[in-house]
Amino acid sequence: MAAAPALEAAPAIVRLAAQAAVPPDEAARAWAAVGESFHLPGLRLAATQAPANGPFGTRAKAALLDDLADLQTRLAARALKGALPQAETAMRIAQEAASRPDRRA
Repeated sequence: MAAAPALEAAPAIVRLAAQAAVPPDEAARAWAAVGESFHLPGLRLAATQAPANGPFGTRAKAALLDDLADLQTRLAARALKGALPQAETAMRIAQEAASRPDRRA
C-alpha cells in the first residue's frame, strides 16, 4: 500500500513524459520536484481527507483532485522546459486551471 500514491500518479507522469518527449523517470523527477516545491502532496492529502457530504460531495472531491493533478502536470511541464514559474505565475496557472470548463461528463 505504500506505493499507492506513486502508482496513482503514474498515468499522469507517463502522459507528461510523452508530451514533453522525455524519459518517464525524468518526468517523474519533475513531477515530484514541483509537487514538493508547491506543497501539492499536502493539498492532495487535505482534499482526500475532507468530508464529502451531500449528493455531489464525492464528485466535487474527485474534481478537486483532478484539478490538482492538472496543475502539477502543467507546472512539471514548465519545469522540464526550464521555465518553472515564480509564485505569481504559478498562482495564475492555478487560477486558469480552476476556471477551465469542466470537460468531464
